[in-house]
Amino acid sequence: MKITVVSNKKEALSDLRQLLGSSADSDQLAFVEGGSATMATLPGLGTNDLLIIDCPEPASADMDAIEAITRANPKLAVLLQCATKSPEMLIDAMRAGVREVLTTPVTRDELLAAIARVKKRMAADTEEKPRGKIIAFLSCKGGSGATFTSTNLGYALATQYNKKVLLVDLDFQYGDASFFIADTRPVATVVDVAKQPERIDAHVLSSSSIQVTQTYSLLPAPEDPEKAIGLLPEHIDRLLSVAAESYDFVILDVERALDVLSIRALDRADLIFLVMQPMVPYVRDSQKLLRLFRSLDYSPSKVHLLGNRSDAETDLPPKAIEKALGINFYRKLPNDFIHASASVNLGVPVAKHAPGSPIARALNELAADLVGAARDHESWLSRFLHGSRQ
Repeated sequence: MKITVVSNKKEALSDLRQLLGSSADSDQLAFVEGGSATMATLPGLGTNDLLIIDCPEPASADMDAIEAITRANPKLAVLLQCATKSPEMLIDAMRAGVREVLTTPVTRDELLAAIARVKKRMAADTEEKPRGKIIAFLSCKGGSGATFTSTNLGYALATQYNKKVLLVDLDFQYGDASFFIADTRPVATVVDVAKQPERIDAHVLSSSSIQVTQTYSLLPAPEDPEKAIGLLPEHIDRLLSVAAESYDFVILDVERALDVLSIRALDRADLIFLVMQPMVPYVRDSQKLLRLFRSLDYSPSKVHLLGNRSDAETDLPPKAIEKALGINFYRKLPNDFIHASASVNLGVPVAKHAPGSPIARALNELAADLVGAARDHESWLSRFLHGSRQ
């Protein structure tokens, strides 16, 4: 690996030289004294694998210089070493194309671990990777419960079946998926990540996401819808390609008002779940979306109907809905408003708030379907009563 280290401080360069002195016999190391102006004129960066920049307090000129370098050399990995690591600075660094930010004083182990991650990514780029399953959820009508279902299904897949899951909130108008299961302030949004397609890799996805659990990450939508201006279908393509290589399941919460971005996401999905409640207005809107899906040549094996808040006493008859829509229910989730609303208000997954509740059990069963797991200790009668696949 060819590594260039840049700092405008001789002491920092000396410290980094000591830390890297015996990192690996095969590494080619170069040390350059200078700041942002020097970075812009570094020779031979196109043949380098890694650029390590020591910059205690990065200014806008430094970020501009880094961005110019990464745009000109998309395969070059950049590690930034600085004194502080605020959320705002991390976003600026990510937008500039920085792979990872290290906080000074950096230990030898921390530095070598960061370099090892770069090497791992380089090796992974040359390997054929297994592809995870992309599953999209969208409501046929506002209030259908697609966001609740998608966020809590992700939690079930991660905690019950030990799957590595990424939820991507693609509702750029009203996206609030993170509030359903977490109270952590996001470091970045899906737009921040997607607008830098050449820089996206597994580490960028992980470091930009909210960590709900050790194996469940959530990439939130921006708070300001205008942030999505300039986002292209190609950006969505690249994001989903990398995500599918890095996670077992990629769950998409898609906005109901479809546009070129959401349609591209649906094109990439292996499965689409149209979430509806068993009432006439929801049936009418489901008919419109299903007609659109047929016009897009989506196969019947791709599009599925998911009933939510099902109640045998007040619902329209399931068979009548299926006849009107020309599609059978994949599953019907029970009407468990008390537990579902409480979990949303608390901002925690329903399986964590009320693990034995009807809705938590139903979501676990849906997760079992998706991973192909058998539902132990469950008779055919109980599956029928809980609304199993029609």
